[in-house]
Parts: sequence; structure tokens; C-alpha cells
Amino acid sequence: MAGIVFDTNILIAYQYNRLPKNRMMSAVVLQEMVAGAADRSILRKLELAKKEYEKEGRLLVPTGEDWLQAGKILNSLLNN
Repeated sequence: MAGIVFDTNILIAYQYNRLPKNRMMSAVVLQEMVAGAADRSILRKLELAKKEYEKEGRLLVPTGEDWLQAGKILNSLLNN
């Protein structure tokens, strides 16, 4: 499934209560948003959004291979 994924800084600027309904969600971005939630109402909205994204197959969860590949890319950027 191809789709668009926004980074945390875009979603925070977009506002928590208006999460895009037709986009993919990275579990990493979701974790960052939960960590920075200002109050329980935002946390609850994010929990509900997670369930919705998961149910619809739009929650992207990195695998160990994904993290390894990301590390290699970062390494090559830092060492070139």
C-alpha cells in the first residue's frame, strides 16, 4: 500500500484534533506525539487514532531490518 506519511513536526503544526484521515501513520511519529501530549484528552485522541490507523492497515511499524537500514543511511550521511 502506497501512501503519504507526515513527520511529527508537520502533524503537531497541523493540530492533534485534525489528524489526516487518508494518510499513513508511522508508529515512530505516533510515539513522539504521545510523548509530547499536553494533556489526557490529547492522549486519548491519539490512542483512538492509533486504533483506527491500525484497523485500516495504515499504521506503519518499522521492523528490525527497517531500523538497521535507517542506521546505515544515517551512518553514510555522517561519514561522507
